[in-house]
Amino acid sequence: MGDASRNCHQCDHRGPRRLESVVADRNSPQKHVWRAAIVLATADGLGTNALMRATGKSKTAVWRWQERFASDGVDGLFHDKTRPPRIAPFGPEVGDRIVALTSRRLRRGVFLGVVDLQAAINRYLAEHNVDPKPFRWKADPDEIIAAAARGNQALDSIQWW
Repeated sequence: MGDASRNCHQCDHRGPRRLESVVADRNSPQKHVWRAAIVLATADGLGTNALMRATGKSKTAVWRWQERFASDGVDGLFHDKTRPPRIAPFGPEVGDRIVALTSRRLRRGVFLGVVDLQAAINRYLAEHNVDPKPFRWKADPDEIIAAAARGNQALDSIQWW
C-alpha cells in the first residue's frame, strides 16, 4: 500500500482534477466515482480503515484500486480488466447436439399446413431411421392380457357416484 499512496502524490497535474470531476459529475458510473474517491482520499493521507469507512468498500478493494492507480494511472481506474469466463465454452459436439435439439419441431412445432408437417415428419424419419431395428416383444402376451384384466377389474370395483 505504501507504494500506491506515494505514487498518488506523484501523479501529473491533470490527474487530481480529472478524478475530482468524476466524483462531482452526477452522470459518472458509481464504480468510477468510488474508485476515484479511494485515490483522492489516499492522496489526502487517509489510512486504509478510514478509506473503508468513507467508501464502504473492503480492505482488499481499497488496496486493489490503489495498486491499479499506482501501476496504470488514472486511466487504469476506468477500465476493467478482462476476466476469464466462469463457464467453460462448449465443445463442438455439444454445439452440434444443441443445434439438433433445437431444429426438431415435431414435439412442439408450429406447422403452417399439412405439407409443412409432412416435410418435418419425413425429415425426422430420415434423421432417425438411419439404422432401423425391428421391434421385438419381450413380454409374454398372456401376462399383458392378465394385467389389463386386473386393471379393468380394479376400475369396475371403484364406485363412481
